[in-house]
Amino acid sequence: MKNFMHLVDHHEARCLALSADGTLLATGGKDGLRLWSAQQGTQLVVRADVGPVKALCFTPEGEHLLIGGRDGTLRRWAFPSGADVQRVQWEQPVIALAVTAHSGHIAVGLGTRSTPAGTHVVVLAPGGTPVELLSQDKTQGDWSLAFSPGGRTLAALNVDGHTTEGAFFAVVDVATGTLLQQRLVGTLHYSGSVSFSPAGHLAVAPNPWRDSSGGVGATGFAVLENSQSPTPLLTSWWEHETVFLPDGSLVGRSWSALHFRPHLHDKVSASLTLPEGGPEVTLLAAATSAPVVATAVGDNRVLVGSVDELLRHAEAHG
Repeated sequence: MKNFMHLVDHHEARCLALSADGTLLATGGKDGLRLWSAQQGTQLVVRADVGPVKALCFTPEGEHLLIGGRDGTLRRWAFPSGADVQRVQWEQPVIALAVTAHSGHIAVGLGTRSTPAGTHVVVLAPGGTPVELLSQDKTQGDWSLAFSPGGRTLAALNVDGHTTEGAFFAVVDVATGTLLQQRLVGTLHYSGSVSFSPAGHLAVAPNPWRDSSGGVGATGFAVLENSQSPTPLLTSWWEHETVFLPDGSLVGRSWSALHFRPHLHDKVSASLTLPEGGPEVTLLAAATSAPVVATAVGDNRVLVGSVDELLRHAEAHG
């Protein structure tokens, strides 16, 4: 893959996604959806007709883009010029999406328009009806969802910076609905992430294993050997979000920089200071089959680039 790095403009982007091969970037916000060539940094399509967008996810084969709307609509779009080939409607906004690589199951995080409604995670099988896997009435924040490499388990994190019991983490067996792990900890973070490596390691940020007895505000991330591990292998007090790359290395996001680890047991090998101050949301995404990363910069721009190019800039300006 040719090295590249671009800044693209999207006013108040609140979600983003990269295609599996890292060639396409999707950004969503109050004004709808924008599809970009990641390698060229050029805008391909604008869809204002979908309304405010809260979640995005490319299907693994690269033929469709899943779009989660604030109006509760899940769309499967045959981009770039095709129609919506599937629509599912909920009363609550769709705020998170994940899809399995093989079976085509879709995990949907549903938000809330009022505190009593709570938040939920449902799984939609191809041709099936939605099945609820998680329900949490103590939080009203954003979900982050990730399937394990084989699609057997789903990791879910809900972060709500408005409450003292604001980070709800769980791992669920998709087939049976069995709850394999659950933790509820205090945090003042407004964003978080769950991410599986190709080998099945699970990274969770903010770290739900931190002892928060000294005060609210868990930071950093933890890495588990697998989705059923009782204790983390690695903890970090630096990044607010982290994602695995296809080779098993890690990219983390602090308020104003990206941090790279060659291996989950390694310390940070390079950091790239972002060109603008910390945005309202520290969005971070990685392609699943190519070394490409995207993250929010300020409140109105998104940085997308190949890892080699990002590391080159980190070295040049370090």
